[in-house]
Amino acid sequence: MKMRNEQTVGGIVVKTWLRRAGEMTGNDGKPIKWGDDHQVLIVPFEESIIQKYVIDPDCVHSVLSIFDDVHWGALVSLTLRNKKVIDVQVEVDSLADFYECND
Repeated sequence: MKMRNEQTVGGIVVKTWLRRAGEMTGNDGKPIKWGDDHQVLIVPFEESIIQKYVIDPDCVHSVLSIFDDVHWGALVSLTLRNKKVIDVQVEVDSLADFYECND
């Protein structure tokens, strides 16, 4: 039986987006191809470089629905299984009041 490899990472939400399929040539001259993927971009706690996390295809609808009401800069925890996002916990959405006042 295969064990489920789950972990949690936290950070500041930058955006969610659909990365379209594409291809490129790597630094080693070999072709690299990828398919369509929904991604969550965050700046992990106490770091300064944006990290991209692919949303598990089976969880796209549920994960993206959580982000429907989340604002840029919210603190979130992403639950990962096999390095893909399967769930999101919104820890603090501190800019919600700011965005709602400006709507």
